[in-house]
Amino acid sequence: MKLSIELGLILLQAFIILFFWCIHMLLYRSEIGHYNGVNPDNWVFDLFYFTTTSHSTVGYGDITPVKVPSRLTCCFHQLTLITMALFTVSSFLSINLKI
Repeated sequence: MKLSIELGLILLQAFIILFFWCIHMLLYRSEIGHYNGVNPDNWVFDLFYFTTTSHSTVGYGDITPVKVPSRLTCCFHQLTLITMALFTVSSFLSINLKI
């Protein structure tokens, strides 16, 4: 039971990163100027880097969202992370209390 919940949470985290990475790529390709600091020759990696640093709440600030849709995407990403963190802590506490 414990292993399956941990594996599920890891897979959910991976899905969230992939989901928001795809949204950032779609926004970047839809219109110029959504993000400052993205190298046009290496934009796929730069947006993956941006998504993972945002997901880990590090956020170095070298790539920043500029327009409203990209900023809203970052807000939804952070709200998803807060919800996910609360769910993860709750799951681990309930597992540890049952043992």
